[in-house]
Amino acid sequence: MSEIQAFTEAIHQHIAVLEKHRLVMEEFIELKQDELSSWCDPEQAAKILGLNITASRKHRRKLSAMVNRGLITKFRDGRPPMYWKEELATLAVKRAAGQVNY
Repeated sequence: MSEIQAFTEAIHQHIAVLEKHRLVMEEFIELKQDELSSWCDPEQAAKILGLNITASRKHRRKLSAMVNRGLITKFRDGRPPMYWKEELATLAVKRAAGQVNY
């Protein structure tokens, strides 16, 4: 193997490692932003409330119904809608205690 081929191979390996590092860092940044944000998307809201996340997106319809019933008051319309994490946490406690049946 010539020096040029060895150098080329080393460059390709370095590029592969840098790409893996970039993906890991993007995932880490996304997780930190989710942690620090006061708002969450419907999937995170369903996890907080203990709703089953389904492929048919029934959890999104349940969240929408909770908004219509007035159980969830702090939300932002949009695609996707965003929900206030603190309010969801208190609602989850009420659901666990049996005070809210939905």
